[in-house]
Amino acid sequence: MRKDKLRFWTIRVQDAGSFRSLFNISINGGHLKIYAKIVSVFLILFISALFLSAFNRIHLNDYYKLVAARDSLVANINVINKNVTDIYRTAGIIDSIDKVCRMVGELKPIPDGEREMGIGGPVMPGQIDRDIIDSYSGKAISSVEEKLSQLERKLQLDNNSLSSIKNVLSLRRDVINRTPSILPTCGRITSGFGWRMHPILLKKEFHRGLDIANKSGTPVRSTANGVVTVAFTGNYFGYGNFIKINHGYGYETRYGHLKRILVHRGEFVRKGQIIGLMGDSGLSTGTHLHYEIRVLGKAVNPLNYILGS
Repeated sequence: MRKDKLRFWTIRVQDAGSFRSLFNISINGGHLKIYAKIVSVFLILFISALFLSAFNRIHLNDYYKLVAARDSLVANINVINKNVTDIYRTAGIIDSIDKVCRMVGELKPIPDGEREMGIGGPVMPGQIDRDIIDSYSGKAISSVEEKLSQLERKLQLDNNSLSSIKNVLSLRRDVINRTPSILPTCGRITSGFGWRMHPILLKKEFHRGLDIANKSGTPVRSTANGVVTVAFTGNYFGYGNFIKINHGYGYETRYGHLKRILVHRGEFVRKGQIIGLMGDSGLSTGTHLHYEIRVLGKAVNPLNYILGS
């Protein structure tokens, strides 16, 4: 190609005052195409860099969110693990109480191996962090879930044991409350349980209870919880005004020669409740209470059923 046929473009920078040339550059069409291609490449690279930077920024935000979520998960699992540790301590206290209660209730003790049910110690917080970092499947979560499952079974065992203890102790408390164990009234014992000479009939007979003397109107109390089966006003086979109470478990008490009856048939009475007033009704030589205890229908010595006697 001939030089005179080449077309050049000149870029000139000069002083505005003196018109002195400061900078000149001449380029032809070929050079312009090369420069245009170079600029295009740089422009493409710049735009690509912008897109790549935006793409990385988006994914970096997602990464930071995942890291924050992981840290939050670790914190939550650590809190759960701490709660599990606290529950383990409480479960240990429950075990101690349970053992004492089973001893008091005379129940068969639960073997320690059965009580523990293969439960190990709680997962340590540092281990949780490592497990979550090392295992994308959440090995730490599975470990804590397993501990919670084992602990749930253990607490269920303790709950069943305590329920059994509660039932036994409730039954024993009921037996105690329904067993005659106090004096029915205040006064002086004038006649005991056993053979004696009847003061009116003047013949030897077996006295099936206690005679307790005091002034007329002295309160008479039920010696145990029970239901009144007889509340007779009049002369009940020589016993005058008479009360009979069924306490259950084979126990029955009888109260005779009362001045006044303060309960009615079918009424539930509690130990220590006033049921009548002392008198001398029926076949009697003076103001006193005739008190009997029967076990499975057989009269027994009331002194054997009075605490501290």
